Amino acid sequence: RTRRGRAMATISSDAFVNMMLHSCKHPHRSVNGVLLGSVSEDGGVEVSEAVPLFHGILGLAPMMEVALNQVEGYCASVNSAVVGYYCANERRADTELTHLARKVGERIHARVPSALLIVLEASPASTASSSLPLKAFSLSGSVWQQRDPSSVKVDDEAGARAALEACLTAAAQYELCDFDDHLDDGARVWIGQKPAQLSGRSS
Repeated sequence: RTRRGRAMATISSDAFVNMMLHSCKHPHRSVNGVLLGSVSEDGGVEVSEAVPLFHGILGLAPMMEVALNQVEGYCASVNSAVVGYYCANERRADTELTHLARKVGERIHARVPSALLIVLEASPASTASSSLPLKAFSLSGSVWQQRDPSSVKVDDEAGARAALEACLTAAAQYELCDFDDHLDDGARVWIGQKPAQLSGRSS
């Protein structure tokens, strides 16, 4: 726990890189996805995977239901759970939670009280920033409150940043597939993507 008593939220290197790649692939569009992982006994969130869902128009409820149902099936097969949601707004400088983010967050929170919402500030320029290019929120009562940056960390942050830089250099963001892409081409895999594999395919 942090000095303020809030349990830590830890994001794996792969999850961090995939979120950033999704945002960088569509720098002028909104993007979103879900965070998979587990919750520790003290309420800490361990994010192991970020699964990209949509880009552009994010609020199509029927397709969201289809996507979430497939993610739930994947979680059952790997003993994981949906523990959060991430998004990047069309204007990356806008880091406010949208209505959709709050609604999806509330749905996840009903199952996982420690549910995490992340708003990305990601752009090619911000990936080199010394601070993490994201804001994290947790539900307190009925209000989504921004978490203190000290309560959110990326595993091996230096290694994660290096991996992201390598992926961007290799243009691996264009290999990342979200559920939207999968709907256009059903042969494309959109769950369980690894940054190292994406980088290898693009080189």
